[in-house]
Amino acid sequence: MNEANQLNEEERRAISLHEKSIVILMHDHLPITCDIPKMRAGGVTAKVYNLICDVEISGDFRASANQYEGWAKRALVQIDQAITEIESNENVLLALTAEDIEKAKREEKIAILFGSEGGKLLEGELSLLRNFYRLGLRELQLTWAFENQLANSNGLTDFGKDVVKEMNRLGIIIDLTHIPQRVFDDVLSLTKHPVIISHCAAKAVSADLSDEQIRAIAQNGGVLGLHFYSTYMAKRFPPLAKGGQGEFANDAVAKQPPAPFVKGEIGVSDLVDHIDYIANLVGIDHVGLGADFFPTYGEWAEFQEAQGTYNIKWVIKDKSAMPDVTRELVFRGYSDSEIQKIVGLNFLRICHIVFGS
Repeated sequence: MNEANQLNEEERRAISLHEKSIVILMHDHLPITCDIPKMRAGGVTAKVYNLICDVEISGDFRASANQYEGWAKRALVQIDQAITEIESNENVLLALTAEDIEKAKREEKIAILFGSEGGKLLEGELSLLRNFYRLGLRELQLTWAFENQLANSNGLTDFGKDVVKEMNRLGIIIDLTHIPQRVFDDVLSLTKHPVIISHCAAKAVSADLSDEQIRAIAQNGGVLGLHFYSTYMAKRFPPLAKGGQGEFANDAVAKQPPAPFVKGEIGVSDLVDHIDYIANLVGIDHVGLGADFFPTYGEWAEFQEAQGTYNIKWVIKDKSAMPDVTRELVFRGYSDSEIQKIVGLNFLRICHIVFGS
């Protein structure tokens, strides 16, 4: 077979495989309605939509980092808006079970899972965790780079420990992105369920998670969602509290000068370099796709610049280009079953374990 024919065969295989696969993005911020056309064009079955973050992304970003009240109300407003959007679109459903994701694929719909990037929405009350679960919350990232009521530099607080136990009981996926090592260790010693790091990278390739942290997640049975954001994929990264690395950002940013961003195009091949590394280190069953598309304006963008990122971009232009990821995995020699695990089935397995069918 000549090279051109081989490429054509691989291209056809990639297109067919992507079309029949359950494709799940483990972390995203873009509003639902405007995102649906791109998700559909890119063959995305489901995404974890983060209702809220522990800071005001589009508002007074820095001041909000030290505020601890009003977050439950913010989350309720976002839930109301999200459910209204879902109910107004017959081709979108709110996923409360793993079966709902599978149903969305069968019926050619898009499933939305509710998540939160940080635990401030709980405002120190377990009753709020239970009520957010009743409203559809199925994933919770304990912190967003700054201390909150669940965790500080010494590890999980007593409330944080209670939250982990209650998340296990209710069936909410624990996300360990953006936490220091002590919190990382505390959670893994306490949880009865596999956890995720929804958006991350491998330190050995560019930066973020150490081999020891990657092995710890694999030993727990968890899944690592590879980030699409250029800062993670580039061959440099500031020492912030990304996925269990270092300190909380409110301490680290004050200590570290901006780091020079590596110039040049960041693409799908960089993402798959991370997939290759983690799969070789701990196996294919612990790799997923994180994505993390988010707004790029206001104080949030200024914070990114403080880390040294002046040209914010992702490895693909938007979700409509998701087939490019499957295509690169085919070209790298992954089998169909391995690719289907990476693009969605590994995370779906976590959903089945944590909140069932």
